[in-house]
Amino acid sequence: MTALAGFAYETRLLGERSLRRTFRVPANLISTQLQAIVLGTRRVREFGFMEGLDRVLYFAATVAMLVWLGLGVPGLLLAVAVLAAIKLLAYHRLLHVPLGAAPAPGLLRRSGIVSARAYAASLLAFLVLRSDLMLVQGYLGSASTGVYSIAVQFADLLLVLPVAIGTLLFPRVAATPSSESAFFTATVSRHAVLAVTAACAAVGATIAWVIPLVFGEAFAGSVVCLWILLPGVWCMAVQGILANDLAGRDYPAFLPWMWLFLLVVNVGLNLLLLPTMGIAGAALSSTIAYALSLVLVARYWLRRFPSVPARSLFLLDRGEIASFASRIKAALVTA
Repeated sequence: MTALAGFAYETRLLGERSLRRTFRVPANLISTQLQAIVLGTRRVREFGFMEGLDRVLYFAATVAMLVWLGLGVPGLLLAVAVLAAIKLLAYHRLLHVPLGAAPAPGLLRRSGIVSARAYAASLLAFLVLRSDLMLVQGYLGSASTGVYSIAVQFADLLLVLPVAIGTLLFPRVAATPSSESAFFTATVSRHAVLAVTAACAAVGATIAWVIPLVFGEAFAGSVVCLWILLPGVWCMAVQGILANDLAGRDYPAFLPWMWLFLLVVNVGLNLLLLPTMGIAGAALSSTIAYALSLVLVARYWLRRFPSVPARSLFLLDRGEIASFASRIKAALVTA
């Protein structure tokens, strides 16, 4: 215990010195920019390693500060500050970026418009995804919100893979924003459609047993909500890939305006359906909004790249089907 207390004291001193003497700009902010450079230069392994390490260290710091040392929230905040400093130093070594580099106002001005669009679109998309939970809480109370949140959590899990695919697609498109990269995006999209369709089908077929088993019969009402959400999740997954493609090119003003429209639609439908349908109405309104997002983004994307057939975004060609069939056959024979 004495050793742990000494470690806590040294950690506090290190954190205070790092924050007071070394970093004038919050370390996390700088690290985020450097992380974007790692992703933009397509160093996927380094990006994945740093992301995974960050999650593991944050969890370890939470357990150490709150459980083992009992230092509470101030101790956790200090540990997070120290981890941010360590992460910044790691990115500094990885990219050889001088820590004392001066800001570039010209670059900031040139990227300001795109950054503003990205921030607005991200904020509005988040509100579309979470406005139903807030409205359920306001209309139906905490008990219904808890039941509905289980369905939302499963929906979020299904979106992890397409979000990761879109994140990795972004730097490739940004590096080669041409019609050739549009065909590559179409290939990625139809392969993701296959994976998301299989995942949604598996969840839809098993969720009626999984939720009561894991969470108890009190949360069985979330099963119907998730069934209603699954088509919308499928649409959001495909939409996300096409939206990341557009973001990698020039982040058109269409995206924030689209999310603003969908936020109005989602809130309006929730206000209409919640009093009569309960949490199922929240799920239905979200699915309608998510489906509209795919229709609008796919229509805009196809108008920008008329040489790409619409079916190529969703359906495998004969060669790909034959390749998948042969792989499945080989796997079955090997098993």
